[in-house]
Amino acid sequence: DTEVLRRLIESDISAEAGHDVAPHYLADGRIIFASTRQRQSNAILLDEGKPQFAALDENRNEFAFTLHVMNEDGSDLRQVTFNQSHDTDPLVLGDGRVVFSRWDNMGGRNGFNLYVMNPDGTDQQLLYGANSHATGTGGATVQFDQPRETLDGQIMALLRPVATPRLGGAIVTINVAEYLEDT
Repeated sequence: DTEVLRRLIESDISAEAGHDVAPHYLADGRIIFASTRQRQSNAILLDEGKPQFAALDENRNEFAFTLHVMNEDGSDLRQVTFNQSHDTDPLVLGDGRVVFSRWDNMGGRNGFNLYVMNPDGTDQQLLYGANSHATGTGGATVQFDQPRETLDGQIMALLRPVATPRLGGAIVTINVAEYLEDT
């Protein structure tokens, strides 16, 4: 409203505890975003008398992103998803739930699927994609990223390979009310 930029997390120590991306306002004014900070994961380890560690992905190549929520003034910052890979691209749906991309990379699975949950992280469930990755051109393996809700309640997503020299892809709409998978 004031057209003045200000940092929400005022403490330098807290602000520099992780990389924060893709913020969206929740209906109650709080903000959901993806972050590498993983404060609750480290707190749980500390409570169990285990050493804290930087939450890296399975290949130990990069910090893993999980979803966090905070008040609009930067206070009460809490981790709401726990994943050994990445949880990214949160978006608040019209019904108040949050849709996001989750990298499921374990037990022979390796793909970005769409998940949905309540803003506090409860009732997480697969929304679309676990068995629909071989749907690219000529049966190529594709992933589901950057979900957005259309006016008619479908999900629009970016369909692209995991590794691509450019961040583009095909924009597709998914009828999640009737389909969990492509077939």
